[in-house]
Amino acid sequence: MKALLSVDFSIEELSLLVDQQLNLSYEAKTAMIEQKIKEIEEIQKRLKKSKKFLNAVLEGKASFQTKC
Repeated sequence: MKALLSVDFSIEELSLLVDQQLNLSYEAKTAMIEQKIKEIEEIQKRLKKSKKFLNAVLEGKASFQTKC
């Protein structure tokens, strides 16, 4: 359970995955895990873009200036 928390599953998601009384199918559990992988990949893409922008700021190729 601790391992699932460390990969950002919510308490509700964890309950669905481990609750023996719900008796979720292997396919349903697999689908939940695949969805979590997709969510993580989207986060990674956003972080990569943010990192690229911040590196550009440090190199003087971009700035934080915005119109007020």
